Amino acid sequence: MYHVSAAAFTETNPDLSKALFNATSTIDAAKLRENEVLIAALGVPVNPSDRLQVAGSYKTPINFQYLGQDKSEKQVAIGGNEGCFRVVAVGSNVTSYKVGDWVILKLTSFGTWRSHAIVEITSENKDPLIVVLDDSRDNILMDEASTISTNPCTAYQLFHHYVLDWERGDWIVVNAGNSFVNKYLYQLAAYHGVKTLGIVRNKPEFAEIKQELCDLGATEIITENEFIKDDFVTQTLPKIIGNNARVRLALDSLAGPTTPNLVASLSSDQTFVNYGALSGGLVLYSPGVQLAKNITLKSYWLTRNTRTNPQLKVDTVNSLLPLYEKGVFKPVKFTHIPWDGTGSLRDAFLKAIEESGQGKRVVTFPGNFPGQ
Repeated sequence: MYHVSAAAFTETNPDLSKALFNATSTIDAAKLRENEVLIAALGVPVNPSDRLQVAGSYKTPINFQYLGQDKSEKQVAIGGNEGCFRVVAVGSNVTSYKVGDWVILKLTSFGTWRSHAIVEITSENKDPLIVVLDDSRDNILMDEASTISTNPCTAYQLFHHYVLDWERGDWIVVNAGNSFVNKYLYQLAAYHGVKTLGIVRNKPEFAEIKQELCDLGATEIITENEFIKDDFVTQTLPKIIGNNARVRLALDSLAGPTTPNLVASLSSDQTFVNYGALSGGLVLYSPGVQLAKNITLKSYWLTRNTRTNPQLKVDTVNSLLPLYEKGVFKPVKFTHIPWDGTGSLRDAFLKAIEESGQGKRVVTFPGNFPGQ
């Protein structure tokens, strides 16, 4: 018998401490239906999108579900969209997964802030899980597996979907330069010989941040104050990239004051992509620049891509796994918040949420690892 805990909610609320509560149930592996898979959490991160979902910012319907097998229990919604799980039991007709596989969820909104879950294989969703580690491959760490489906997938799709003919020496310009998406993007771009210019906030520890990002593969890192100057595009940018280099892609996840020069930094006939507005500002740019340079404007949302084409996520993850094996991606620093199976799992996730401003937090489940 498995005792299940989850950070759950029934109503959204900007105050996550009021929205979330600790829900519990049980799962008996012996009572799994023939098409069901029982998975146990290994590592589950907290992402900004997870917080916004519980807060109600997306205005999407709440996905209510049973936490365990007792259908007399009240249905709840469960936070989280990302995490690595281990298969601990399978139904009699399940052949795609086996005990011991490390898996991630193919679709979002499943609810990953929990210790255990039952996943159903249906005719509409024959492969609800993506295997990231099994007997045939041992090439990924738990931190990497638990976070592969959001930031690395976003970086991979942003890099590959908008420019199809990268040449060595081409440039990408990004704001939110210290974000986890961009930490993966720098490494991916460097692997392909593409150069990157990252814009970061004006912080006292700028030198340390720049060194960390350049060690990951960024070509140049500058502050927002430098970037938003009126003469940046005409005077400073050519000194950074060289007179004949092309800026092929500009990526905006903030909106606000850096957006105009992101668009203006692009070479003619290139692409600007917005994939967020974390600053709370507007996406503003000069229409004259767009017209003169024939800039293509795009929007990107990983969740939308996955919902529209679930196979795209599978293909992206399967393209990323060999890159981890080759060492293209260096281990990114995460802080673990272990939950030992006692006490409130909700409190563990609230701690991760409260500390997320200090860096990525991953709630881990030591008791769910083999031999524990």
